[in-house]
Amino acid sequence: DIAVANKENGTLLFVGYETTMGSGTRLLSVWAFDKGKLCGPYGEKPPPNEGPLVTYKDNGMSIDVDQSRRSTEFLVDIPDDYTARLWGLNPLSGTDKTELLAIEPKSPAQFLIHPKARKVILELRHSAKITQLRVAEDPDDA
Repeated sequence: DIAVANKENGTLLFVGYETTMGSGTRLLSVWAFDKGKLCGPYGEKPPPNEGPLVTYKDNGMSIDVDQSRRSTEFLVDIPDDYTARLWGLNPLSGTDKTELLAIEPKSPAQFLIHPKARKVILELRHSAKITQLRVAEDPDDA
């Protein structure tokens, strides 16, 4: 599964995969890009290493991320056929604390939450099987 978050100050690539065929652990790794080139968490090119910036465990299938603002606020996944989960990805999300930053972040990767701090914000159970997932922004949502 792949999801991309395009921001004013860079792009984040989210890749969900299973560690072993069949019943392995689901992982989600994140890489940062700037103008189409792989970069580090602070926008440095080349990046300090070629591995992902961060890897989260226990992700479901069919991932998608929000496209609003300068940072990625949340990710949605499907852990089973009837459940959709909303994960918070920005520790400053829902606050006005980003306005208190003295220095503008060079990359949206600088707002990613630490894997140990990530948690499910909302879980929605459906009566019918979920077959597709897409995050869409509501321009009228204040």
